[in-house]
Amino acid sequence: MTRTPEVIPGQKRLLNDLFEVAAITVAELWHGVERAVEPHKSKRRKYLETIVAALPVIPYTEQTAYEHERIRADLQSVGKMIAGKERAGSSTNR
Repeated sequence: MTRTPEVIPGQKRLLNDLFEVAAITVAELWHGVERAVEPHKSKRRKYLETIVAALPVIPYTEQTAYEHERIRADLQSVGKMIAGKERAGSSTNR
């Protein structure tokens, strides 16, 4: 099944581009939905459901976990750190 971004409100469709979203990103977005209060909560839920229905979700696998911690170790060894969420999202890009 090919899912394309043309169903996402306010977004332009880019022909021949592939779009995906990391499961860890979906989790963070759901966190924002759950913390919201009405009327924002309903709007955020609907928007997120639209995105998740339109885009393939990249799972957080054992390989993703390995890449996540490899990036963390590399950054620590040179004295740099980024937040766990950003590091986890980066680990799905390989």
